[in-house]
Amino acid sequence: MWCGRERLGLLRVGDDVLVLHATRRPGEIRDPTQLLLPPTEVCHKEIAGALALMDTMTVDRLEGPEFTDRYTGATARIIEARREEKPRCCSPRRSRHRPGAAYGSTPAAERTRGSP
Repeated sequence: MWCGRERLGLLRVGDDVLVLHATRRPGEIRDPTQLLLPPTEVCHKEIAGALALMDTMTVDRLEGPEFTDRYTGATARIIEARREEKPRCCSPRRSRHRPGAAYGSTPAAERTRGSP
């Protein structure tokens, strides 16, 4: 199942990877001319601003603390813990927006407001 629908696809080996060619239903295929945007006038000032923005956001090297990969190490620790049948080495962060949180807060809110 993919997006709630069964799909027909062709799975084949390509070099060192598996390749999936997913088929589309006729209703999912759109005319590419529908994707064309209407012509727009752009002034030189807007182009200069866009180029300046690109220059300020471009970096030469992806190094430093903001580019540290923590995911790979955490995943390796979880895999190793499961391999050795230990409890998880790190607990997942709990979401502040838990689905069940609203149910517990409703009676408290009614008591506060004085509602029955």
